[in-house]
Amino acid sequence: MSSAPTLTQASLKVDAYLAQMPPFAQVICLKLRTLILQSDPDIKENWKWSAPVYEENGLICAYSAFKQHVRLSFFQGAYLADAAKILTEGENNATIRSIKFSDVSQIDEALLQQYIREAAQLTPAPTKKATRELVIPLDFAQALEQNEPANEAFKNLSYTNRKEYVVWLEQAKKPETRVRRLQQALTRLTAKI
Repeated sequence: MSSAPTLTQASLKVDAYLAQMPPFAQVICLKLRTLILQSDPDIKENWKWSAPVYEENGLICAYSAFKQHVRLSFFQGAYLADAAKILTEGENNATIRSIKFSDVSQIDEALLQQYIREAAQLTPAPTKKATRELVIPLDFAQALEQNEPANEAFKNLSYTNRKEYVVWLEQAKKPETRVRRLQQALTRLTAKI
């Protein structure tokens, strides 16, 4: 059961972008847009850097119209096999490779779809960020357990702010300084509520 495609904000921006360009570029860009979206059903159209950008699990490609040509750029183009040797190096970029088209007849549909599918496979699957575990000193943990408002405030802090409290407490060189800092931490945390 498939639903009708909906126009996203990005698609509307791409439509407006295509409508304002010269006729030669409009034909090329419409062809590229169709080929890219047909190459892989998981590719999504987006709008970044004032241009149409296509993504799956990362950036795949984008195209831009210029005065006399349209440039299709592959963000990870340096890693494509490029058996047909149609990609040129991007300026000041180690990985972007591109193809220039000055006429729609220059587009080899089958070859271009092969490149697009390969580029889509190069984008990494999203990975889950490693969770950072903060080790709270026993005396601080016990003090927090006994002071519910401070404990709640501490839990609501960002990882970095919680770490600052722990580091500040652990940097105390004398036991009496540590006890004083522990009390100050509880007071500050309770005041944040």
